[in-house]
Amino acid sequence: MTPGRWIHRIAVTLWSSAACERFLEPAIADLQHDCARATTPAQQARALARGYVAVWVGLAACAVHDGGESESRAFGTRARTAFLLTVAIAFVLEYVLMHTSIATRHYVVTRVPYVGFAAMTDTATLRFGLPLAMFPAIFYAACSAGRPPRRAAVRAIALGALATFVASGVVAPSLERIRAIRDRDAFVAATGREDMQPPLEWQLDRYPPAKSWPALIRGALAPPPHRFAGYPAYVAPEDRGLQRWHRQEIYERTIVVALAIALGVFGWTAGRLRHRSAW
Repeated sequence: MTPGRWIHRIAVTLWSSAACERFLEPAIADLQHDCARATTPAQQARALARGYVAVWVGLAACAVHDGGESESRAFGTRARTAFLLTVAIAFVLEYVLMHTSIATRHYVVTRVPYVGFAAMTDTATLRFGLPLAMFPAIFYAACSAGRPPRRAAVRAIALGALATFVASGVVAPSLERIRAIRDRDAFVAATGREDMQPPLEWQLDRYPPAKSWPALIRGALAPPPHRFAGYPAYVAPEDRGLQRWHRQEIYERTIVVALAIALGVFGWTAGRLRHRSAW
């Protein structure tokens, strides 16, 4: 495969031709030239390392160049405003429904158990609010822009998907982990019976929602744990579905990121149609 080919194909959909020709294509040409001249694996590795560093610098330069255009700035400002406003509304709804009344919390948990469970642990907005905010953000920006720039919309959707990936896969698990540790400490402090709780590392290992992406992937690929030194072949009942639970969590987080992308594309399409009909 020719080095840099796929990066160039993706870049031309994200940034203008002028920016790619000025900043990116020279770096890709140098990368391909250096790789073609390399005669040993070590030289090939050095050429790839140096070349891809230059390519990423070129990508950053393209982003800075196109981000300075007035239409791109206007689109990004409108999208960010609508996105943050929607996330703030989702956070307020989560707080009102789940943390102000036992009756409303019970209703949400029993009627919408998946969302309700996340809300009980203060992560519903991080898991679902960000992807759902993609539609109004892109829709509002596309409707309001004088000439909606497609590349600015693609960048906004990509950033929204990245924010969803980080929020659902890093920030939310960190909060889940903090809450699990706090609840365990509160139980021990109230009862004085630490012996009634399994070791903390076992509890956290058995709770995939509290794991960030690297730990989650390791858990999905790891063999069933053998936690008892005297029984090397024994797998506790609590651990027999551990790989499956980790894979299910990976699947759910991937679906959330895909939802953010789909809602962003839908918002762009609907906003373009609305913009054309208005004219």
